[in-house]
Amino acid sequence: MSQIFDIIGPNRALSIFGVKLVGFTDANGRKLLLTLGVLVVLWLAAKGSKRFARLFVRGRKDAAALFRSNQGINITTTALFLNSHPECISG
Repeated sequence: MSQIFDIIGPNRALSIFGVKLVGFTDANGRKLLLTLGVLVVLWLAAKGSKRFARLFVRGRKDAAALFRSNQGINITTTALFLNSHPECISG
């Protein structure tokens, strides 16, 4: 029996149990790992920003300030993620 995972063809596509996965090349795998890395970094930055905002707004009476700061952080995080992948915006 052959290997479970194999890299085959000129474009180095992944093969599992002899079935070639079309479109899953090593270049696409690197892009996927880079995207996941950017996503984790932005998620951690958003979590840290929300904790900082919670500490900064702690003594205020209105809950709207915390809500608005969280919404601003979410919008900024989304804009940064889409800006890091311009092909998502252009279609």
